[in-house]
Amino acid sequence: MWKTILKAGNCYKSAFSWLIEQDMEFSRKGIRMDIPHKLVHADVIGTDGDVKGKKYGHAFILLDNGWVLDTETGTPMPKDEYYKLGNITNSKEYTYDEAGKLALKFGHYGPWE
Repeated sequence: MWKTILKAGNCYKSAFSWLIEQDMEFSRKGIRMDIPHKLVHADVIGTDGDVKGKKYGHAFILLDNGWVLDTETGTPMPKDEYYKLGNITNSKEYTYDEAGKLALKFGHYGPWE
């Protein structure tokens, strides 16, 4: 379902939704485990289009294999390469449980801090 979310500046929602869907998938299979992936909120510098050269907040998933999944583009990439390409700074990683609690506390998908 996360793949069908409109991809136009919805990174906080799409990344959070992707994480939630992972938990739902495990539950459907009768598996209860901690979701190993993390939600990341960070500052990036745009590389293309209207955001090229501009600093802005962004959300994505840090996969348990050391890769990043950008839920806006659907593109997986090695973490080091993604961080270098996007000039990632000020990153904050959240576990599934932390993300859920903060979303409930603040009433939105982020950023929270």
